[in-house]
Amino acid sequence: MCRALFVGLSPGLQKTMIFDSFTVNEVSRCSEYFLDASGKCINSARVFAQLGGYSLCLTQVGGENENKLLSLADESGVNICPVRTIADVRYCYTIIDRTNHTATELVVNEPGSVEVDIEKTFIEKYSKLVAEYDAVVITGSRLPGFSDIIIPELVSIAKKAAKFVFADYRNEDLNNSFISRTVRPDFVKLNMDEFKETFHDNNDGFDVDNKLQKLSRDYNNTFIITQGAGQTLFAESGKIGSFIPEKVTPVNAIGCGDAFLAGLVMGILKNNILEEAMKLGSECAKKNALNIRPGNIRQ
Repeated sequence: MCRALFVGLSPGLQKTMIFDSFTVNEVSRCSEYFLDASGKCINSARVFAQLGGYSLCLTQVGGENENKLLSLADESGVNICPVRTIADVRYCYTIIDRTNHTATELVVNEPGSVEVDIEKTFIEKYSKLVAEYDAVVITGSRLPGFSDIIIPELVSIAKKAAKFVFADYRNEDLNNSFISRTVRPDFVKLNMDEFKETFHDNNDGFDVDNKLQKLSRDYNNTFIITQGAGQTLFAESGKIGSFIPEKVTPVNAIGCGDAFLAGLVMGILKNNILEEAMKLGSECAKKNALNIRPGNIRQ
């Protein structure tokens, strides 16, 4: 059985509200709603488990919603290794309008900072777990209180243990993770906006293909850039390619990137062929899009 350790520094509770019709500036009553343990780390870990792998999600939990998050995660088949904190679990809300076939996500501001000693505890737990897994998957943003060196440190520890590292995060956290040609994420999965935001050098005429090719060649790794229903670009050690995912009418597109990542990880661990892994990732994203609840590929 393939085993992956999913690591996230910003878990959440996702409330999905379904409206037959949602009208701005009017009273709109939802017909049903669901509450799920969520955040990129938890979503990906859940899909990986639904693919038949064993996943563990290392993340911090705390505040008034700690027990609710842990309970919902357990009910949905997500194994959580919690790092306790006083910071509340954040909430996100999805508004689904059945008439207009739209899904709008509202992200509440991040909760308060984690305590100073949480980072040390987090790294200690992580260091003990890494050896048990085939791959480490680091996703999402980090709450205030975590330093700007924690994510590069997580990458370094995993690479020194000779593990595959998958990255789905951006900006300085990602830039600082490229330590050398061998100590860096093996696979980086971003959407196009995240890629441009992270690597744009503020010059006109940003050449996406050239930047992808250079990064993957310089660091001997792989980048995958998704664009929703549009063309997915990839670069493997300097070799550029692309494919068009199957188009569907989505029910709820929230979590599709997380589902893609889970499929990518499973595909790489099973046969280490990038094209086949991306096809599995794309199939997972499609199944997620047809599901009301995020980070879920089961109908």
